[in-house]
Amino acid sequence: MLWLTGQVVEVFLLLFLGVLISLYLGALAGVLHRRARLPERFAFFLAIMISFGGLVVLFYVLVPPLIAQTQELVKVLPAYISGWEAAIDRLAERVPALKSVYTPGQHKILFAGDIAFYYVAPFAQNAHVTKWLSAVDRITAMDVQTIVPGHGPIGGKAELADMAGYFVLLKREARKRYDARMSPGRAAADISMGKYENWIGPERIVMDTVRLYAEFDGTLVPAMDVEGTRKATEEYNALKHSGR
Repeated sequence: MLWLTGQVVEVFLLLFLGVLISLYLGALAGVLHRRARLPERFAFFLAIMISFGGLVVLFYVLVPPLIAQTQELVKVLPAYISGWEAAIDRLAERVPALKSVYTPGQHKILFAGDIAFYYVAPFAQNAHVTKWLSAVDRITAMDVQTIVPGHGPIGGKAELADMAGYFVLLKREARKRYDARMSPGRAAADISMGKYENWIGPERIVMDTVRLYAEFDGTLVPAMDVEGTRKATEEYNALKHSGR
């Protein structure tokens, strides 16, 4: 019921957005038609082109500064967070009533998002697996105790290392089969992942293998290889069902 309600709301929002855009374009076309004495169809087409051009200019004006500000924020935010944490610790030490509910240092929590998959097979849909493993190494060096993953139960560094082991094993085995010129689908069906086969979503090995193959041959791009993944999945399923 909630899902259906959400879908209906999305449809109404899209309709509302469509009405707003049509009203805006109609108003702009009307101005061009009256002021410049242009034919209605040409005025409407020109209104679309002007709007598109405005969006392009807006993109080039706003996006670069926004990216620069975000990068600067990422650089300075850890220092600010450390300062806030130290201030909270000092406050807890000075206020006796807080000692029963707060222990200095207990806030060493990291919300890892999609970097961490605990007991769930990670899927490298748009990821660079080697850089993912480097990110795991950086987190391991951080002074954190509890890690909230994007997928799976709350854990710590041990669970994160366990997830990294999935990619270390898969990358090693996929490289062997890549060098042997085995197709991604056949390689995924041929690789034994041991304990990781009991994790949720073991079939994600297909997508992960396709990404690793692209990394190996230098063709990796942010966008997912939809067609390559589809072909590999078909081959993987056929081999698994045939028992080969």
